[in-house]
Amino acid sequence: MMETNRIYFIIAVVVSLLASSFVAKNGSQANSDYLVFGLFYGECEGSECVQVYRLDNNSLYKDKNSHYPSFYSFYSGRFEKLSDKKYKQVCSITAEIPQELIKRKSGIIGQPDEGDWGGLYIEYSDKGEKKFWIIDKNKTNLPKYLHPFVDDVEEAIKLLNK
Repeated sequence: MMETNRIYFIIAVVVSLLASSFVAKNGSQANSDYLVFGLFYGECEGSECVQVYRLDNNSLYKDKNSHYPSFYSFYSGRFEKLSDKKYKQVCSITAEIPQELIKRKSGIIGQPDEGDWGGLYIEYSDKGEKKFWIIDKNKTNLPKYLHPFVDDVEEAIKLLNK
């Protein structure tokens, strides 16, 4: 009887190792760490009105749909990979995310695009935990800890448009 339990234990361990190996090699993007960042303007025409990017550990992607983000759900884009040069220009932005923001629940911060000044969309995934924020670009409506990050996101988008 004890030998049978040992065999079941060994089988369980082997199956677990194989399963974890499969997940590590073929992990879903939903559990990967990434940052989606972008800006949007409601009263606007042209390709500059909505610009959304996705940054992961190795690559940068730009959304080809460029649709105005919902204030109540995660952004759904059709992302296409950009060059490694573009990735290197903005890959450090993930380190700039304020911890105060990461600790905050998903939601709206300030009054994004209320006076046609636009807003930022930020989505963050860390170890499978996903959050998103719609952030006002008018800094007078924001907590001070967000001011440098808003500047960083706007600067990153400017660099990508050069």
